[in-house]
Amino acid sequence: MSFEESSDPCRGWWSPKGGTATSRPATSWEIDLLRHLMRRHERVSYERVLSGPGLVAIYEFVVSSDLAPEAEVVREELSSGDPGAVIGGRGIEGSDPACVKALDIFVSLYGAEAGNLALKVLPTGGLFLAGGIAPRILAKLKAGGFLEAMTTKGRLSPMLESLRVSVVTNPKAGLIGASRAAAALVQ
Repeated sequence: MSFEESSDPCRGWWSPKGGTATSRPATSWEIDLLRHLMRRHERVSYERVLSGPGLVAIYEFVVSSDLAPEAEVVREELSSGDPGAVIGGRGIEGSDPACVKALDIFVSLYGAEAGNLALKVLPTGGLFLAGGIAPRILAKLKAGGFLEAMTTKGRLSPMLESLRVSVVTNPKAGLIGASRAAAALVQ
């Protein structure tokens, strides 16, 4: 890899606003969550948080930090099924305080990182959330915590508030894109 100089600012990806993205935990609970995750992992990436296993880790943080109690019925469901699906489902339903709190934290961190990405790449066509989790928690994303966290970026908040955010609900979107790319290569 090498660096090169260019007087052409349109060459490649360039964003003058990326430097304003959040680079650290911004609240005391985010610092506590980071410490919790650092006890388990040498390196804590967004993948450690914004994934199915990340949702489980957040739930474990919520319970171990006494932010909400763990119900016995939920503990049993977690041990017998997909823990991320249990936490997400109960969080959407509002049927368990620890699951609700974990999902709220997940959605807030998801929104904050989406805002960071938007500041880095300035997606003029809008921001598209894809993958397996976003469609499943769509109701929670629409509830406001995601957009609030995404747009809380100081003086650049108005720019992000005007950005369109869409959730890709077609589970075959990746395959459709790959087939179109393959077809373009053949032609």
